[in-house]
Amino acid sequence: MGVLDELPLLTRHRITVTDYHRMAEVGLLAPDARVELIEGEVVDMAPTGLRHASVANPLARDSQVSFRYAINSCLSNIYKGGCQF
Repeated sequence: MGVLDELPLLTRHRITVTDYHRMAEVGLLAPDARVELIEGEVVDMAPTGLRHASVANPLARDSQVSFRYAINSCLSNIYKGGCQF
């Protein structure tokens, strides 16, 4: 039997989004902390790498273009009776 087998199970304390925001407000989380709340647990985020950025940046750009197109299309159709997506 190893040492780890003799340790008690760790108790996890889940927090809410409100708790998470409050932790940031009072300084428990640094303003530049790369953390996120996942299923009630504060988890360190991995740094953004080149591979991630090479996929995320074009997606963000395409989303902006699509959103602008939808808004412009909607605005031009207001005089024709409204927007439809």
